[in-house]
Amino acid sequence: MTEFQRLLAARQQVENIFELTKDNEWREYMARHLVLLHVELERQIENCIARGEDTLLTDKDEPPTMPE
Repeated sequence: MTEFQRLLAARQQVENIFELTKDNEWREYMARHLVLLHVELERQIENCIARGEDTLLTDKDEPPTMPE
């Protein structure tokens, strides 16, 4: 799994927690912390994209080839 994939998975987990706690009486308290984590994950994802590391392939995967 690439760093980009791990960051995307982490972001999805944070979004899942937002959804799972939508009816929780302490949602606002948790959301304040989750928002900070979500913003940092977005920043790191953008850094990966800027560095050209936004591939979903792992080192063990073969890149797709164009037919001749």
